[in-house]
Amino acid sequence: MTSHLHFDFSVNKDNNTIHVEREFAGDLETVWDCWTRPELLDLWWAPKPYRTRTKSMDFREGGTWLYAMISPENVPHWCRADYQSIDPHKSFSGLDAFCDEMGQINTEFPRSLWNNRFSAGEGVTRVVVVHVVVLRGHDERDVGQRCEAAGGGGESGEVAVGGGRVLVGPAALPIDPRVVLAPVAAGG
Repeated sequence: MTSHLHFDFSVNKDNNTIHVEREFAGDLETVWDCWTRPELLDLWWAPKPYRTRTKSMDFREGGTWLYAMISPENVPHWCRADYQSIDPHKSFSGLDAFCDEMGQINTEFPRSLWNNRFSAGEGVTRVVVVHVVVLRGHDERDVGQRCEAAGGGGESGEVAVGGGRVLVGPAALPIDPRVVLAPVAAGG
């Protein structure tokens, strides 16, 4: 296992962006699967001590992932991701939102755009995540362009895949990124 894996985390409150760049000790296909298959996402996506439960997932452009982050008191906090673009084993992006159990978006909260890029190295896979909080009153297309110009979940954990264990997840997002940028979202 590689002991010195690359990790970088930055927050730009002026642009409402979080940038995470991280290497994982695993091959590209395995790391991609950990980000795109619900049975694997459920193992690591929610920040501890929460857990994730997928209700439905249609991983394709125009598809949706409907999931709950469940508190230690068993209270579900529903979210949905609307997949916008997918380039298999290279990148995907999606617009995330808080919602109800049926997937109806809660407009009281801002949405967030995730742009995730994957690249293989020698014995590692690098994932670059650019996360943009979409403030109410902003055009989501404009935010998407800002996300791409900037270079563009959950707590990391180990996921058992194919008889081995792979560390996955951004690791730099101990809480929902919308909380990091909450003063900006509130206009402060």
